[in-house]
Amino acid sequence: MYTADSGIVGDLYRRPASGAGEPELLVRSPLPKHANSWSPDRRYLIYDKHHPTRRQDLLLLALDGERKSRPLLVTNADETLAYFSPDGRWIVYSSDESGRAEIYVRDFAPESTPAFGAQKWTISQKGGDKPRWSADGREIYYIGPEGMMMAVLIDNRAGMFKPGGAIALFQTNTNGYVPYDVTPDGRFLINTAPDTTTQQSIPVTVLVNWQSRLLR
Repeated sequence: MYTADSGIVGDLYRRPASGAGEPELLVRSPLPKHANSWSPDRRYLIYDKHHPTRRQDLLLLALDGERKSRPLLVTNADETLAYFSPDGRWIVYSSDESGRAEIYVRDFAPESTPAFGAQKWTISQKGGDKPRWSADGREIYYIGPEGMMMAVLIDNRAGMFKPGGAIALFQTNTNGYVPYDVTPDGRFLINTAPDTTTQQSIPVTVLVNWQSRLLR
């Protein structure tokens, strides 16, 4: 999945990671767009669309049938970076509906329009951006307002969703729209902004066994 700059700016295409075959056009419109995430069953794609007046909204594209997009979250706030949980039941995203960017989770209701249920949780504390799920769906990570990587434990037993408190993991200096990812074994891959005050190279740091910090 990628956004192409040719044609209409920000059209969304799909192509195998091998590079084989021709790109398949998924979404075309006059407004810039960013692909956010696939549902685990690959039936749905969340993407955000930029509006001059409403900033970014979240839309849902069904990959079967007529492939029509429909609203997921369309408000006057700025909503972006929405990710399905590994089991496909929940969606985490960033919104500034409170006046500053915070992290929220909603239950996914694909048969509804908008495709959210009635449940909603605020995950971050005192601001947050760039959310991600752990591979098992039991943690949500986000970057706090001072660049601190945060983690929130999730109790998802028996189909429930119960977030814990946010815990600081380590300081970041990230760069880019999607500046980091988390591997299935819990390691972080982070795009770090260069230090323009020195000519020294920036080391790549891999944090392992970070889960032990959550138990303190």
